[in-house]
Amino acid sequence: KLKNKIHAFVYAIGKEEIFIKLARMFDTKIVVDKEGLESCKSVTGALAFTTLPTEESFIFVHNCTELGTPELMDKLDPEKDVMLVLTAWKNKYRSTFKNFFRAGYSSHSNANEIEDFVKSVCPK
Repeated sequence: KLKNKIHAFVYAIGKEEIFIKLARMFDTKIVVDKEGLESCKSVTGALAFTTLPTEESFIFVHNCTELGTPELMDKLDPEKDVMLVLTAWKNKYRSTFKNFFRAGYSSHSNANEIEDFVKSVCPK
């Protein structure tokens, strides 16, 4: 079982390629909501996404609008879960959550940096 769950926060579309790559790298499914799954259907590699978490799932994708909401925050484990905001507007989002990280990631950024980050906070 994996040590940490990663909760990534993104805008509605535009980061699918990094999640597909992470799903392949860690042999897991990326958990998204129904809206997120619908937006991924046309993307090559969309089978990497699911709305139903499995025992192996540890990467969950949320819309940035969910960041800090009581509905989500009440479900997170502050000692084990990691919050990662992936947007070029990184200074807009802040949190007092212990494992909170911001990365100014956009589709033209270096995906290897995000892969290295996931490896460092959630080793198998």
